[in-house]
Amino acid sequence: MKLVLAFVMTMASLSAFAGFSEVECDGRNGQQNIRLVIDGTFNSYWKTVRLQVKESTTTSNYSYNASSRGVDNGFKQVRYDGAGFQLAVDLWPDPVPRWSGFYRATLRAREVGTGFVNLNCRFPNAH
Repeated sequence: MKLVLAFVMTMASLSAFAGFSEVECDGRNGQQNIRLVIDGTFNSYWKTVRLQVKESTTTSNYSYNASSRGVDNGFKQVRYDGAGFQLAVDLWPDPVPRWSGFYRATLRAREVGTGFVNLNCRFPNAH
C-alpha cells in the first residue's frame, strides 16, 4: 500500500511541473503560415509567447514575454501585450473561454509585417 501511495504522489508532483498551453492560434498572412502558442496558466500575469512563421521554405521562431490581465468583461476580450507584440482574443458571446470554443483574434507583431493579422484561437485547457 505504501508503494502505491508513493508512486501516486510522485506522479502527481511531476505533473505539477508540466507546462500548459493557455492559448493556441493559427492563421495566414499572405504567404505566411502563422502558429502562436502562449504558455502559462490562465490566472498568471506573465506569459511566454512562442511565434512560428513559415514562408515557402523557411521557418522562423520567435519568443516573447507578455502580460495579461485576464478577461475584460466590458469587451469580452483577453489581451496579451509585450514588447513588439499584441494579441487580442475576442471571446464573444462567451464570458470566459470555453474548452471547445474557437475564437477570432488579432495579432500585431513586427515579424508578421505591418498591421493586424487575423487568427483562429482556442484555449485547450479551459474548463
